[in-house]
Amino acid sequence: MNSDYCYQNEMRKALIRHEEGKARVIPIILRHVDWKNSPIGKLQALPKDGKPVASWKGRSGRDKAYLDIVFGIRRTLHEMRSEVVEDQVNHVPYTGYLPYKGTLLLDDPLIDNNRGNYWDEYEYCGFSQRGYYVRAKKQGLFYTGMAHGHDFKDFAYEVKMAITRGSGFNVGGGIIFRSESFGIKLYALTIRIDGYYTLYRHIDESGFNTLLLAGGVCPAVHRGLNQTNRIAVVAKKNNFEIYVNEQYVTSFVDEAYKEGKVGVFSYCGGTLTEAVFNDAKVWI
Repeated sequence: MNSDYCYQNEMRKALIRHEEGKARVIPIILRHVDWKNSPIGKLQALPKDGKPVASWKGRSGRDKAYLDIVFGIRRTLHEMRSEVVEDQVNHVPYTGYLPYKGTLLLDDPLIDNNRGNYWDEYEYCGFSQRGYYVRAKKQGLFYTGMAHGHDFKDFAYEVKMAITRGSGFNVGGGIIFRSESFGIKLYALTIRIDGYYTLYRHIDESGFNTLLLAGGVCPAVHRGLNQTNRIAVVAKKNNFEIYVNEQYVTSFVDEAYKEGKVGVFSYCGGTLTEAVFNDAKVWI
């Protein structure tokens, strides 16, 4: 915006292509500037909410800002690709036991990271011949693996999970949904090997400031190690329904988080806990 030539010529050409659907313009806000009263003011800017990179506190804050920009650009690229192949996508009912209908947007067997969903790959999570694994090493902590390719509002999310290693209290794993980019604010559904389930809203980055929304014994759970459980959640605005192994478990209402990413996790109750996931699906 500080260049008259770019502002009056290059940006004008880019906006014309944007309006014609031939390109997508994404404003990147680095410093404080009156961009909202400019021709790009109605566009979706990055980082999130158009918050300038310079206003993110500290080095780690700026790193998060740039990471948010990367995720935002990736998300836009996937949206553009989805528009191109829209005619090839089937609008079908959610898988038999779930209510409603939608578009199967994410269909990932979780055998590699080549399907555009950008799953985390770190020391404790990644892909193997068995599927996507997440290993929790420290007792009382849960370790996550997120899919960064999409944000979802209303959806059905399903995945298969088996706890392959672990012992101690509360050993389990589960699914994450409506998570913000950095996995601080989110919903987490845990399925334990002893047949219990819990559903928490995580409020801050500590991981300990949570609100229990539902929980109890779930007869549908296949108990023990190396037992596959099919976990699903249906989210419609502030209403949520939970399913395990194709059986309805519970529903709840919560209005805290409206949109976000999906993911998986494992929880360490004592010794190292490993959860392996397969066949992730999301309908919108």
